[in-house]
Amino acid sequence: MYTLRTIEKDGREVNIYLGTNYTLYRKESISKEDFDFKLNQYFGEDTNNEDLEKRDLVKAFIDATHLPNALTINYGVTYYIVNDSGKTFQKL
Repeated sequence: MYTLRTIEKDGREVNIYLGTNYTLYRKESISKEDFDFKLNQYFGEDTNNEDLEKRDLVKAFIDATHLPNALTINYGVTYYIVNDSGKTFQKL
């Protein structure tokens, strides 16, 4: 079982249960076309200036068995995948 642990800029710690499986789509690891497709799925194709700024912050997406939609992994925020005992499995 996996949980996404986020350390926000203001110090808050947020935990989101992912389930037994997750898939990470890193900007630098997949093709530009595939990453742009994920961005368009998340934000829509018609974006305003605020959405364009948010799109630039996205460095990855995560899909998981217990998430209804993909989540963004953004620059400037610390993320960890932790296992059911709370130990770090992966730093994003």
